[in-house]
Amino acid sequence: MVVLILVTGCSQSNAQVLIQQSLDGYAKAAASGSGLDRFLSGGALEAAEQGAALLADIGLSQLGSARFEVENVSDGQVSGCLDLSQVQVVDSSGGLLQPNRQERVGFSGRFASDYRLFELEVGGPC
Repeated sequence: MVVLILVTGCSQSNAQVLIQQSLDGYAKAAASGSGLDRFLSGGALEAAEQGAALLADIGLSQLGSARFEVENVSDGQVSGCLDLSQVQVVDSSGGLLQPNRQERVGFSGRFASDYRLFELEVGGPC
């Protein structure tokens, strides 16, 4: 019985590390504007690509990366806080915009066995 608990604990910790790495990769890919499909799939990928295209269409770009703070991982689901304090938005002439947003918001998502998120919701309190 004790061995089973230890193995389960290691597996959970490993899943948390792997999903954190995937979320960190996604944040960097979102900042660079490429490689989203390495970290996202399904509806999460589609939404991220549409958001990036919309920003580009209206002449805006992102500087800096968001930071995901994973708090809970269980059965293919993840939740935690998203820190946006290092993300800046600039217009096509390089002017810094002051977005009206919270710097920390909650997030939740679902991920596949390859740790790519196929569902991601952002909003609400941490």
